Amino acid sequence: MGYAVLWWCCKQDAFFAPTTKTPYTDEFLVGYSTNLTEDTNISVTYTNHATRDILEDYDLGVYTEGGQLWGSDLALPLSYFGYTENPGSNYVLATLEAVNVITKVLK
Repeated sequence: MGYAVLWWCCKQDAFFAPTTKTPYTDEFLVGYSTNLTEDTNISVTYTNHATRDILEDYDLGVYTEGGQLWGSDLALPLSYFGYTENPGSNYVLATLEAVNVITKVLK
């Protein structure tokens, strides 16, 4: 005779952190293209992406006080997520701070 373990009955797998924001991206694109000859052209394109509030999952046992990365540049205090204590889930869904990526392409 067997039995079933109801994993979902005892511990919530993830919470949305109270500080979670809606992710978004601003983009600016400008380019120029011209024909050098009938069969040859040249193009220059500049793209600037500004991505903000990227949604990410965090294991608080790794990234926060007492975790494996505590004391490193990757560690974040519980207050970053809006908590004063660990909520007891496996993961927390939260947003990263602003990330700015500039890409220049010459074709």
